[in-house]
Amino acid sequence: MVGDPGALGWVRSGEIAFLRIRVSAAQGGTTAAAVVLAGGALAATVKAFIEWQRLGYLTVRLELDGSRRWVTISGVHPALATAVAAGRAGLER
Repeated sequence: MVGDPGALGWVRSGEIAFLRIRVSAAQGGTTAAAVVLAGGALAATVKAFIEWQRLGYLTVRLELDGSRRWVTISGVHPALATAVAAGRAGLER
């Protein structure tokens, strides 16, 4: 998506927020600011985990059977599966 930094960007944002909390605490900053920054770091971590899970769902997987004659492809777009099925039907005629 355009404008979405992805999981790595959110992790980096979480790291920056964590560092700001440490600096704020070291300089005698307010507890409220530290809590807000900690909440931001937690939110960034949750977002990174969600994106990691989504990436695993969107991954195409290939499996080769024991005889090495058949390849199973999963996680592809339904239009590709339909086109392959139509191509097979055309070959079997």
